[in-house]
Amino acid sequence: MWRFGARDVEAARRLDLFVVSGVATVLIVRAYLAALDYPQVGGGGLHIAHAIWGALFMALAVMLTITTLGRGDKWLAALVGGVGFGLFIDELGKFITADVDYFFEPTAALIYVCFLVIYLGARFLVDRPEFSAREELENAADMVRASASRAISESERTRIEMLLAEADPRHPLTAALAEVLPRLPVRDDRPSRLRSAVERGRAALTRVVSRPIVRYLVAVVAVLFVASALAQVGSLIVAEGDLRTADASTQDGFVAWAATIGSLIQAVITGLGLWALRRSRLEAYLWFERALLVNLLVTQVFLFAQDQFAATTGFLLSLAALIVLRILIRSEERDAAAGGISRPPLVRSSS
Repeated sequence: MWRFGARDVEAARRLDLFVVSGVATVLIVRAYLAALDYPQVGGGGLHIAHAIWGALFMALAVMLTITTLGRGDKWLAALVGGVGFGLFIDELGKFITADVDYFFEPTAALIYVCFLVIYLGARFLVDRPEFSAREELENAADMVRASASRAISESERTRIEMLLAEADPRHPLTAALAEVLPRLPVRDDRPSRLRSAVERGRAALTRVVSRPIVRYLVAVVAVLFVASALAQVGSLIVAEGDLRTADASTQDGFVAWAATIGSLIQAVITGLGLWALRRSRLEAYLWFERALLVNLLVTQVFLFAQDQFAATTGFLLSLAALIVLRILIRSEERDAAAGGISRPPLVRSSS
């Protein structure tokens, strides 16, 4: 039984936003500092480290969560908190060395460990065990409560209905919420010009990504990646290349080992996705999504230690691929829901 209160059904998605924004902040800050030859803000013996800005961003995220009730504010808190944590953890080398060394060699690995522990630990708490009937009810009640300040959308009302269907039918609040739900004001979604432009762009991107040719390209790219990763590792081992001769105690040697192991793990997960592709595109895309998260959380961080600008480019490409995959996942989930097909195993509880 979950002992710290009801979990939010959208917590997993907000956790993804927190971690990805944190990793992106580390990569962007490092690229920015390298491009400008590591400038210092201050003067007269003062240096305002960007960890201070990180602390301010994290404080703002905490203030958002403890002073507001809006569900949208939680998304903003996840984004702001991720940026703040990225700014803070980027200066980890300064905090753990006697000479305040920003360029301390193991920093990249330690930053990786921090993000990995946070992500895996939080996902374990969020996803296991499955959401209970009480948690489904509390989430539905929270969404209904939000209607006190604004009209809900059709999609939100549908989500509340789904939560109530899984809630404990014997609880009096379940019946009360089901009774009041049809009377809640539903807004006439007439977005602003900016939002309309964004929605049109998103719809156009969805149409492009949802074409059958894109599904084939995703599978082809996955096959090529697995083959490339395995060939790279095999050639280094057989030819006694950099990895065989590199000293793992040095920065270059450790980064080479770590980046290659990360690529190998990503290749294995991608291979599992290709195997699942025979049964279910949705299950395969979820495996591909996990492989990209490994790339973002592991491989890109260590590659950045070798070449900041190349790693930033790789990060942006991986992020773009993740966006494409999530569009495909949503499309497959809609098709599965329309056909009355249950989700494949290993799918997270919140969509």
